Amino acid sequence: MYYRTKTNSKGVTRYEVVDKYKDPLTGKWKTAVVSYHKNTSRARKQAERKLKDKIERLVNGSEAQFNSQLIRTFGELKMSWLETWSVSVKPQTIKREAFVIERLGEIIGDDYLLERLTPLLMKRCLTTYKKHL
Repeated sequence: MYYRTKTNSKGVTRYEVVDKYKDPLTGKWKTAVVSYHKNTSRARKQAERKLKDKIERLVNGSEAQFNSQLIRTFGELKMSWLETWSVSVKPQTIKREAFVIERLGEIIGDDYLLERLTPLLMKRCLTTYKKHL
């Protein structure tokens, strides 16, 4: 955690508390910043607390979007996706996509572990499907 000072074109000084955190989904380092206007110890401590809360919220929020411990098979993944996606579309679209998802499960197999799925396996499954049409 470190502090920096910024001055805008009007001459107003803004103080910032900056810290880096690792995004659990991508594994990349990201920067979080909280600004404050008075350079007092009280304002600095409050900004530090806000920054810690912000980082915790960002990390926990991205982990909640996708938790690889809960979704282990292709079938679980497709059902989770359908549930998440279905709230934003019309019922007729949901029916159509549910049919497509069901066919995809027949082609690929709902019991395949996600960690074992590879592009080559996907290509082989789709090629086999095309031959049987």
